Amino acid sequence: MLGSSWGLDEAARAALAAIREEGDLFVLHTGNMTVSGTAPEFLAWQEHCRALGLTLYPVPGNRDNADGLLVAYSATSGAPASHYAIDRGALHIAVLNASLGSLSEGELAWLRQDLAVTPRS
Repeated sequence: MLGSSWGLDEAARAALAAIREEGDLFVLHTGNMTVSGTAPEFLAWQEHCRALGLTLYPVPGNRDNADGLLVAYSATSGAPASHYAIDRGALHIAVLNASLGSLSEGELAWLRQDLAVTPRS
């Protein structure tokens, strides 16, 4: 898991390499992947993770939402939506969009619905 890297700099690249060396196959970035939320910044993350054999699951942060609409994030980050859920083995991860500073009622309603239909072990 990474967060607030503000770009794909040397520290972020080293963290990704360490994640891969541990044998992990995916990384959850908890927001602020980019400096300014542009398509080239998101694509750089996708390409770098792909080269390492890592699946990237991004969470939108305020820096990733420069236009307030998540246009570049939605088109190029690799996320299927501004909120989504993934299951990896017994792990269920619900990704929410608080990039505007808080969770909207729509986000909370989506989360309640997601958790209601998610099997519990």
